[in-house]
Amino acid sequence: MTYTPMAGLTQITVSAWTGCLGLEPTPEMFVGPMVLVFREVWRVLRGDGTLLMNFGDSYASRTSNKNDEKWTDPANPNKGGRRCRTDAFKPKDLIGIPWRVAFALQADGWYLRSDIIWNKPNPMPGSMADRPTKAHFATFLEKIPWTCILAGSPQGGKVLDPFGGSGTTGVVAKKLGRKYVLVEMGSPYIQLAEKRIKRETAQMNIFEFGT
Repeated sequence: MTYTPMAGLTQITVSAWTGCLGLEPTPEMFVGPMVLVFREVWRVLRGDGTLLMNFGDSYASRTSNKNDEKWTDPANPNKGGRRCRTDAFKPKDLIGIPWRVAFALQADGWYLRSDIIWNKPNPMPGSMADRPTKAHFATFLEKIPWTCILAGSPQGGKVLDPFGGSGTTGVVAKKLGRKYVLVEMGSPYIQLAEKRIKRETAQMNIFEFGT
């Protein structure tokens, strides 16, 4: 897979690496494929459509090798790790994944219109003593897609989630009277999403739809 960005940005080739999305050896190897994914989103987006993204961030930390580093999930700093270039980050550096993806998409032609704060008034406490606590949810709250869908699509419109996961976007879209398309590679997640959407919307009627 080769990502050739606009003039001034470095070409990224990741064909020699195979692995799980989010476990790439470098942040650049994550950002490049994201640009390709969202080019496909652009292709099917209506002219008046809106893209809203929710990305978590990562930190750089030292491994047992003093000459190497890794970037880790801030919610699980002691679990696994994603190695990154030693000349790019200092230990404890915030990698800035959401910004890197946003700027890469902007360079690829998207309009970057706003950043939206996910306010977490009561997050799970972290063990870190040298930076503010940050929380992350693998399955995000329904309130997040609920707000995004109401703001970005009309009644009866269609919602696309290129990372369908457990189907939260589908559940909310159906509750709000929108059509939805979820894209997911993992068979267990596909089955989970199908069952969840059916279960959580089984008792719906027209009076429960939002506007």
